[in-house]
Amino acid sequence: MTEHYYDNHGYTSKQAAHANQVLAGLMKRRFFLKTSESNPGEDFCLNPRVFGKVIDLENSLRSAYLDANATAKKMIQEKEKLLGIDPVNLDNNRQLVICNRYGAGFEICRAYPLVEFAKYAPRTLGELEEEHYKLFIGSKAEDDISPKDLRSHKQKAAVVARQIWEELDQIEIWNTDNHRCVVIFESKFNCSGRDQNNDFAKSLFADMQKTPFAMGYLFWKYSLVTRIVPGNHVVFSTSRGSHVNVQHWAGYGKMEIPSIRYSYEGGYDCPVLFVTAL
Repeated sequence: MTEHYYDNHGYTSKQAAHANQVLAGLMKRRFFLKTSESNPGEDFCLNPRVFGKVIDLENSLRSAYLDANATAKKMIQEKEKLLGIDPVNLDNNRQLVICNRYGAGFEICRAYPLVEFAKYAPRTLGELEEEHYKLFIGSKAEDDISPKDLRSHKQKAAVVARQIWEELDQIEIWNTDNHRCVVIFESKFNCSGRDQNNDFAKSLFADMQKTPFAMGYLFWKYSLVTRIVPGNHVVFSTSRGSHVNVQHWAGYGKMEIPSIRYSYEGGYDCPVLFVTAL
């Protein structure tokens, strides 16, 4: 298993054009970009070779706020000087003017071509059912499980596999000319609460979680080989009642293995990553 946060996956020109259009649209909804400038020491950001235009848009917007702050500060200081007021002491990083840019609450961290995940798509529905049957019985031997529980596991595996299969078809995962991109967001607020829809992400992604089982499955399979996010909890739907969750760094020590849950409950008191295909 490799740990590689900044895989430079190649985009075709059509994939890159689509991904840039998607991210520009998300920025209009105040999903701004996570940047290395705003998060020193981190490299969990967009690839500038692919997303130069949206990064320029982000920088232009940040500059507007910085310019407004500097202009307001200059005006206040000039007015106070004119009135004979002693200059304010701005030691210890004190701010005369605070100009806040309020985002949606999640920042865009990465975007990958969906076709990069397609290699982990199952070949048949039967293969997917068998995989989940083994996942649900875990390390137990079939002889140690009651016939009733075995039937329950098989039924659950069939239901989950069918849901994944149908959602994979929705995102056209087997289409080699697929231009969709996988977008990764990171929370900036506490996700332990809920809104009127019982949603821990304030229903911000209500229109972006149409295929949570498929994306959760693909991300989980991808993470078993290559780690692409630094956080532990990755979600693909956001209902406190039941949502798809991948614990990316589950376990202890250096042998942790990503795990998936298709009906995870509750919220989170730590940063959460939301992943979707757009």
